[in-house]
Amino acid sequence: MYDNDITINVEYRGFEFPVTIHYDYDSPTGFTDDPYGGQTDIGYITRPTTLKPLSQRLTRALLKEYKQSFTESILDKEENL
Repeated sequence: MYDNDITINVEYRGFEFPVTIHYDYDSPTGFTDDPYGGQTDIGYITRPTTLKPLSQRLTRALLKEYKQSFTESILDKEENL
């Protein structure tokens, strides 16, 4: 089970819709305060209203196109906590 989540709007094939990304975040080790030193593990992607998982096909397509953006959004969120 993934401990954290974030809701992000994405655009895919001309449609814009929100998705909730469930993830784990391991904070940076050592004395650094840089959140980009932390590790993210993106788990699964759901619809924010129902929390039902997206299809595997759509999840793979979104990760292929937006994985870097998802990771940056997660790191920005963790930095602001």
